[in-house]
Amino acid sequence: MADPSNTFSAVPYLTSPLTESGLTVSFELRHPGYVWAMIVPREAADGVTRADVQTSTGALGSSLCRYSNVSVAAFDPQIWVLSGCLLDCFRSYTVMVYASGIGGHADGTLFAVEDEAGPASNAFVAYPTIVGVVTGDGFAIEFVPSEDGYAWMAVTTGASGLTIPAVKGAYDQYFQAVGADSCSALGLPVTGGVLQEVNLSGCAFNSGPEYKLHVYVEGLDGVGNDGSFAGSHAPFEVKPSNSFAVYPVITSAVTGLGLTCRFAAWLQGYFWSVLQEDSAEAATFTSVKSAANARGGLDCRRSREPLLGNGTVQEVACEAKSTPSLRGPGSSADARQSCRAGVRWDRAQAARQVNFSNCSIIPDRLYHLSVYIEDSNGNNDGVLSLPVDTRLDFSNAYQGAPRVAGAPRGPVRGVPGSFAGRERSWAPALLAHALRPTEGTK
Repeated sequence: MADPSNTFSAVPYLTSPLTESGLTVSFELRHPGYVWAMIVPREAADGVTRADVQTSTGALGSSLCRYSNVSVAAFDPQIWVLSGCLLDCFRSYTVMVYASGIGGHADGTLFAVEDEAGPASNAFVAYPTIVGVVTGDGFAIEFVPSEDGYAWMAVTTGASGLTIPAVKGAYDQYFQAVGADSCSALGLPVTGGVLQEVNLSGCAFNSGPEYKLHVYVEGLDGVGNDGSFAGSHAPFEVKPSNSFAVYPVITSAVTGLGLTCRFAAWLQGYFWSVLQEDSAEAATFTSVKSAANARGGLDCRRSREPLLGNGTVQEVACEAKSTPSLRGPGSSADARQSCRAGVRWDRAQAARQVNFSNCSIIPDRLYHLSVYIEDSNGNNDGVLSLPVDTRLDFSNAYQGAPRVAGAPRGPVRGVPGSFAGRERSWAPALLAHALRPTEGTK
């Protein structure tokens, strides 16, 4: 007989009492794969097959009382909530958990956990619902408990393990609530049969990640964590407070000094931008805001600069600083550029041109330009662009290092050397001055 496509490195076990409302179950897989879970009466458990669990055949309760085809990583501790199960008190039930390999086939491992359901000290007449729009600061929720008692709430991101002690405040290594204390509720008094309205704020939500709301209620006479969980099967996201009307694109030739990029935002607000080497860690909105791993000086990054939005162009004007030309006959004397605080309004345009200078870009290396935009509220709920890749190519290169070939006679116009291409080269003016004929030299 072939080995199963997956097994449990930690077999399923209950992490909360089985009540008429449901339970929490914990497990861990030995290999990456997919998992299904449901509850059946104890007397029906012996006849349940792996295929039955995959199709939820015979499952009790609502859709919150089962899981189907959930992707799970190897050795990643899972704590699942099954709620709304509508079980009978003092009757025995079996939790069926089936784990398959990556293929999701019926050749995995089925495990059963049996327990007797006890009365829940509190439950949900109406399950928690998010009301209105989720912002970067928080949101409002409504629910109706069946009894007078207390409620605990927390928001997590990512794959968070969930136990009753964790939600009640005893956080462990697998559960980290997001935001400030005002983004959770610990032992909030609730009234049975009455609509409860709760505002959670200070959550510091970001656009992009998926978040989960966890709500647990107990009765006034609750003992031993015998309340009810609201299922957190449906993650939610925060709508970005701003977005790109024109995605960032590099519009100038890339030089050792820097580059110019172009983009536009739909709404007013602020933007941040950095240029990073390919070897740096991938940019996040926090690293862009703090200019972590940013290339070059202050002129090669932007921090909280205003966005006009509404298809309005803003242009950071750049002016040249006069310096000796290092590029030979016919070259511009603009060896460096510096951006001054000038903004041009032009509603006929739809994008912003931003110059990045003094970047010290090294030829033949890959760089990434990242732009983060948000509205004016400062809730870190904007959007970060994908990295815009760029590279400074060699226009020519030395095959042999420049060298002094003899005593100079007359004005110095070049230094002997050998080059990879056929273009001309000029020595820096400082070197030309150092080699100028001194008095008495012939």
